[in-house]
Amino acid sequence: MRGCPAPRSGSAAARAADSTLLTQAQDNAPAEFAFGYTIDANRSLTITLHEVYLALAKTPIEGPAGVEASFAFRAAYNATATRMMTVVLRNQQQASEYA
Repeated sequence: MRGCPAPRSGSAAARAADSTLLTQAQDNAPAEFAFGYTIDANRSLTITLHEVYLALAKTPIEGPAGVEASFAFRAAYNATATRMMTVVLRNQQQASEYA
């Protein structure tokens, strides 16, 4: 696509109550991922990837506590959000929320 950023990639390990992420990976359906780091209620960093496509990296482990699996992923431009990602930084400064 012209004018859109190139897809970004990474990997993530997930533990979930059900197999929703596994189904999305099998169906090549997009998901939305949010990664966060929180120090306290006033200081945090959140990165949201609006359109993520998953590929199974390892065989999932299913048990009574849920499903654990590792995924390779690639993030793509999301036309509805008009961006690939949103980054929100909160700190102790006035008017310091950035998106």
